[in-house]
Amino acid sequence: MAIVEQEKVEQELLWRRCRDDFVYFCLNYWKIPVPAQGASPLDFDVRPYQHELANILQDAEMVVVLKARQVGLTTVAVAKAFHMAFFLDDHQWLIVSANEDAARKALGRVKYGYSRLPAWMKERGPELESQSTQKIEWDNGSKIESLPSTAAAGRGDSVYGVIFDEAAHMQDAESVFGALEPLCYGLMIVFSTAHGMGNWFHERWLDSELSDSMWTGVFFPWHVVPGRDQAWYDKKAKLYRGQEWLFFQEYPQSAEEAFAKSGRVAISDKLLEGQDWCSPEFRYKWVAHSQEFVPLDEYEQDDVVLNVWRNPEVVRDSENRVVRQPNYVIFLDSAEGLAHGDYNAISVWDVNRREEVAAMETRFPLEYMGELLEALGYWYKTAIISVERNFTGLVPIMWLTKEANYPRMFRMPAYGKQKHGKRSDTIGWRTDVKTKPKMIHDFARALREDDITMHNDRFRDQMRTFVRDGKGSYNATEGKHDDALIATFGAWQALIDAPDYPTLWFDDEFHVVTWGDVVAMDFSKAQVNPLETPIGGAQRSAYAVRPSIQLTPTD
Repeated sequence: MAIVEQEKVEQELLWRRCRDDFVYFCLNYWKIPVPAQGASPLDFDVRPYQHELANILQDAEMVVVLKARQVGLTTVAVAKAFHMAFFLDDHQWLIVSANEDAARKALGRVKYGYSRLPAWMKERGPELESQSTQKIEWDNGSKIESLPSTAAAGRGDSVYGVIFDEAAHMQDAESVFGALEPLCYGLMIVFSTAHGMGNWFHERWLDSELSDSMWTGVFFPWHVVPGRDQAWYDKKAKLYRGQEWLFFQEYPQSAEEAFAKSGRVAISDKLLEGQDWCSPEFRYKWVAHSQEFVPLDEYEQDDVVLNVWRNPEVVRDSENRVVRQPNYVIFLDSAEGLAHGDYNAISVWDVNRREEVAAMETRFPLEYMGELLEALGYWYKTAIISVERNFTGLVPIMWLTKEANYPRMFRMPAYGKQKHGKRSDTIGWRTDVKTKPKMIHDFARALREDDITMHNDRFRDQMRTFVRDGKGSYNATEGKHDDALIATFGAWQALIDAPDYPTLWFDDEFHVVTWGDVVAMDFSKAQVNPLETPIGGAQRSAYAVRPSIQLTPTD
């Protein structure tokens, strides 16, 4: 009898130690399944990095964990949920997974570990009341429920703890979080491998890096697992040739690599390195009634702001002669007019320098964008103007061609339909499933060849959330914008074709006349229309062409 009593005393001491020491409980009593059918359960041999996470979960309330694949961190979280539900009263947990199968497996880990506890521990603990494919609950008021990430996952009673498993791969993570956060009065744990930028998980990670964040961020790279060395990493990388984005998603070395190189980003951050990302040198507001751009003070704000890195310029020699004709292109990506949609975005490039010189993003009414483009085009030395003609783009196109008779409108090549060099009568650029990949790949090639100079950091930021789906389609991540990207890609298409459009700018400043000037003056009329198909009639009187040179008497 004394032996039985002594055994009960020892079990009670063990019970209390397990209750007070989560890691001790895992090392001695928690079992985890192995993939091989019929294999014996494994002891949960808590590794140093898992121990680190366990300690973090003891103190933090909001934890976001970025991890490599198969490092066993979800196992720690599930064990933590069970530990608190089993040893403490009224601790309800909810596990939210990317899909139904993952949700079922997550709860299966709980059931597996619970079923393999010693009989005396289950007898000492709360009595099991019920269990199903979605829930297990005990008579102490605790339960663990596991659901897929859907709207239904956020509709329930208050819970102590929530686990988001593979949050970056959930379609409804943001809405589920919004529903659950007010109902969670304890610990919230968010786990995931990366899946590109701009999704809810990525935003939580960025928030965790702020000094006043409520989130505690933890990153575990591929090499934390014992046995994973450089040889292992190099061998694994060979399996992902042609799918490098997936490799960096599964086995990142740093948080920056995990986000920047995963998610099928259309153009990687690597190609954007070395560009001159900087604030604009000048800022102008558009004054509609006078049709001019007026300089803004440093901190002055306006609804229609043109950011300029280089003003329109004419390169001249010591005798004030033009060294080369100024040549610019302008592209407008017009917004579709949807609530919370993209902006009307403009990108301006210097063809000679192959440099981005100005950019604008505005929700200025589209019906007036034609007038803005007209003034901008003449300011930039009668630039080539191209407009994305999809949807609302026809509005500024009609203004520029019918009302303004702008003389240097871009016409889209008829790819695959006419002989090389021929063009259709289609004014502007149409972005579709065939031309969008061309826009992106042409620009990526220019970046690789170090052929361009960029300044607009809006392009860089949007590029990080602009992804391909693996089927030839490219789009911004849900909730993000791509207006600056499309404007830049479109401007580059106009720049590529700029040699087909002779410049129509005339120099009216005094300089010494050369024989070349005389020849150009004699034959200038034959060069007015580069496409041999006039657009509209004569130019508006406000922009009448002035003499290009001034003749002076010789000594």
